[in-house]
Amino acid sequence: MLGGSFFPPHSGHIQISEEAIKKLNLIEVWWIVAKTHPEKDFINENNFSKRINDAKKISKNCKIKILENLNYCSDKYTYNNLVELIKSSDEKSFVFLMGADNLLNFHNWYKWEKIFELIPIAVFDRPNYKNNSLSSKSAKKYRKYKYLEKFSKLLATLRPPAWIYFHGKHNYIKSSNIRKNNGS
Repeated sequence: MLGGSFFPPHSGHIQISEEAIKKLNLIEVWWIVAKTHPEKDFINENNFSKRINDAKKISKNCKIKILENLNYCSDKYTYNNLVELIKSSDEKSFVFLMGADNLLNFHNWYKWEKIFELIPIAVFDRPNYKNNSLSSKSAKKYRKYKYLEKFSKLLATLRPPAWIYFHGKHNYIKSSNIRKNNGS
């Protein structure tokens, strides 16, 4: 599962999803488009449908599924949405995907520790974030649950807390820069 505002969705989201499918041996990646955001007022119900439609347009890979069920994206907190999704799904193996930029500030997220204890996490390297994100409060707290990349195909089956930091090709695209260039 890859959560985010997807405002706008871009090639970085596609890259992380495709890397996750390959490296983690996933059947598919589910994008959870946030209906609202606890800190970003511009992520709201007014542009939710557009963000869903834009995500559908860019996600040509048939293994990327855009979740439209409001039960999984209507709460402003990731933890609550993940709990609802896992509880109501027939699927039993999930991995939460994030960029290293999110790991850096993950300790500020609502119930971040419970997310670590709820679901295995795959963190994908982003330009200029590796050292800082791996030194973050959350990375330090859960360092003994960090697995090497060679165990990537097992991550979905590991009991949380379990996480892997993936090094690899960097994508420099940021949604905030796209919005700035588009005048949004």
